[in-house]
Amino acid sequence: MKNNPLYKLIQLIKDNPAFSIDHPKVKYQLHKRITKRHLNEYLDRVVHDLFWPREIAKNSYKHELGFDKLVLFSRPTGNITRVKLHIWWPGKPFADIDIHDHRYDFRSKVLLGELRHELFIIRDDVKKKRKANEYELYEYQYNSKTNSAEQHYKHTVQLKKARCKRCPEGRTYKMACDKIHCVLPGEDVSITLLLQGKSQKEKAIVLRPPDCENKHEGCYSQDLFNFNEVDGLFRKIIERTQDRTNNNEMLAVH
Repeated sequence: MKNNPLYKLIQLIKDNPAFSIDHPKVKYQLHKRITKRHLNEYLDRVVHDLFWPREIAKNSYKHELGFDKLVLFSRPTGNITRVKLHIWWPGKPFADIDIHDHRYDFRSKVLLGELRHELFIIRDDVKKKRKANEYELYEYQYNSKTNSAEQHYKHTVQLKKARCKRCPEGRTYKMACDKIHCVLPGEDVSITLLLQGKSQKEKAIVLRPPDCENKHEGCYSQDLFNFNEVDGLFRKIIERTQDRTNNNEMLAVH
């Protein structure tokens, strides 16, 4: 396990709290070294450990946007506070996707499948406002006491799509905290490894069209996964990230 690049990355971050997501050693390990094969090897070791999945389950949950968030490493301080997996499973509804920013910068690598990011800007200087471009802006903040993400309506803004960015398997990208975007997964399972930087601001924003069905919900509870759920998810990821080329070659020989 000590030679596994994902294990090495987590240890590097754990041992060096001052390292940021832009540190050369962190960027090299994430961009040049880690592949889905290394994720497969890492998780295969995790599921055979009695306590590891239980620790991971303490901070892992299904995000309100429909993807699974599995936190491999977490700490309250440091320039990198979390190392986590985001998994979008096929067949899940992602039609009602929030446009949002984050409280932190992050760097991420697509280990399986692909993602598409649509980037937006708020137009403050619009002379002729168009209803088609109207979005309601909500401030969004996690409340640790209630274990929920609370939102509060602020006002209506004019939003413009700036560009679309495709991230195929193997691509590493950085997202700044103030970049307004939405994430669209590919048709099959998509898995990313994400390094979360320290918080840059207290609140994030979410933008929704006026006719959005869930816009009046005041908060989202975070229902944490239990041990069996995390263990089951890891086993599904292991199956999806197996080197099928080598498996097929072995079957052909026999």
